[in-house]
Amino acid sequence: MGKKTVIHEVLNEPSIQRQKAQLHQINAIIRMEDWRGPITRYLTSRELPYDPHERTKLKQRACSFTLVEGIIYKRGFITPLIKCLGPNETQEVLADVHDGICRQHLGAKALVKKVLRAGYFWSTMLKDAKDYVNLCDKCQRHGDMHLAPLAELTSLVSPWPFAWWGIDLLVSFPKAAG
Repeated sequence: MGKKTVIHEVLNEPSIQRQKAQLHQINAIIRMEDWRGPITRYLTSRELPYDPHERTKLKQRACSFTLVEGIIYKRGFITPLIKCLGPNETQEVLADVHDGICRQHLGAKALVKKVLRAGYFWSTMLKDAKDYVNLCDKCQRHGDMHLAPLAELTSLVSPWPFAWWGIDLLVSFPKAAG
């Protein structure tokens, strides 16, 4: 085997001082505010909005939530804690449940119930599920037809009672024993 060489560099000054000569722009990541933000701030630091009506709403709403290791969960009466999701995570969960292993192509309400049973919650679940189902081609093709648009009924007018009759013509049947 041949000899292996290791390339190394000796720094005589800190690399930060060297970079100060170059102009660097740091892209700040702006934290998006979603529906969980006010509830999280209230649960951690009791921070309330300025509007008295919003304060009351937030206090009532926050009773249904809890924080566990920095993650917000919704409390249920008979269910365990349900993880609250932000807008970036919802589409993946809807796709997993709707198009998952069984590919059941559920309607919106059934899809929401199944997502809740899977242990996830967000504030616009029903609206998002309806939008997702409306975009699914198979759901639109094979969905319930009882929800089809109504057609106007036409009445049949008869000049006298029993004027129109219908008859089914049947051929002779084989004789049965007995």
